[in-house]
Amino acid sequence: MFYGTYHSAKGLEFDTVILPHLSNAYLPSPADVKALGKERADAQATNLLYVGATRAKSSLILTYSGEFTELLPKQRFLYAIMEAS
Repeated sequence: MFYGTYHSAKGLEFDTVILPHLSNAYLPSPADVKALGKERADAQATNLLYVGATRAKSSLILTYSGEFTELLPKQRFLYAIMEAS
């Protein structure tokens, strides 16, 4: 098992990758939006999402609470939705 940041996973591959906290409240980071502006913070977060998502060889698990981040596609057919009970 490996856990780390998006940055630390660059260049590595895993059977399953879990990307947590993919809600608008966390992604892009409010601190990054404040420091960089919305456009640059979105670009930076999108790049990190790309790195994280492309590390998965078999399964990619995305988690969020509240509203899904606007940085990922909204088309529900792209996702196998599993609701928490």
